[in-house]
Amino acid sequence: MNILHIAMGSPEFDAAARDLGYEVQRIAWRDFLGRKFVSGHDARLQRKIIETAQTFRPDLVFVQTHQSDIIAPETYAALRAGGAFVVNWCGDVREPLPECYVTYAAHVDVMAFSNLTDVELIRAKGHRSEYLQIGYDPTIYHPGVVIRNRSGVVFMANHYAGRFPNTDLREQVARKLSKLFDYKFTLYGSGWGIPSVRHTGTAQEEADIYRRSLVAVNVDHFTRPYFASDRILRAQACGCATISWDYEGLKEEHPLVGRATSIEEIVKMVKHALDNPAQAEQVGKASAAATLENHTWRNRIKTMEGWLS
Repeated sequence: MNILHIAMGSPEFDAAARDLGYEVQRIAWRDFLGRKFVSGHDARLQRKIIETAQTFRPDLVFVQTHQSDIIAPETYAALRAGGAFVVNWCGDVREPLPECYVTYAAHVDVMAFSNLTDVELIRAKGHRSEYLQIGYDPTIYHPGVVIRNRSGVVFMANHYAGRFPNTDLREQVARKLSKLFDYKFTLYGSGWGIPSVRHTGTAQEEADIYRRSLVAVNVDHFTRPYFASDRILRAQACGCATISWDYEGLKEEHPLVGRATSIEEIVKMVKHALDNPAQAEQVGKASAAATLENHTWRNRIKTMEGWLS
């Protein structure tokens, strides 16, 4: 199978496709238009997409533009007329759903989302939509070589005051864990305005933090069916025993993750893990194996391959 990736990022997608034995061509649209969300059908980009498709003849076109309306309807039509199955995918959540996704859905074969709420919204408008969770890069996020015992609790979470439904919840979790577990708890992220908060730089630095930590906590900005930030993947992939605010689909997709419906439950599970480090390390080890088996981009590409049949 030939795959054309109209990419916003995610080079790990291309690596996964090649691992599966597929041919991949990548068009990084930000090389043409810059890094910010933009609108407008740049002629150079349209020409590049169409010319690449004409010579490469993709079976699958995987598009990630998020809120940048930068591919013309005529370009989508040309891709499909050439025999390609076109998927536009969004791994993020915005509320309310931006109208651009309805526009995309009218011109592609599948408008895919990493949560079921948006899938149902697009289906209600008469377009095909499917659930496709995000993947991760297993060459960066993995347990690594154990050089010392894991310790402590990590919560990686940016803070955007008043912006998302779970903003206040995330702040309450962070402050509660900081108060109760003191030096055993570390908060990483931006926007907190707290001197003790640390910042991560590269993906490698984030992975190293997870590899040193015994427990990771996950609370997303939204509580939606089958939606979770890829941090839940990265933490598990690095071998953390992971605790998450519960949501529909968590048990099914991440059976080894501790499910909490209250801050008190998070605290209880964190304390149990810290008091039983050997058990927590075994959970983390099993979580890393399960995440590698079920949640890389290889798995997501195989899902899309099923849509073509």
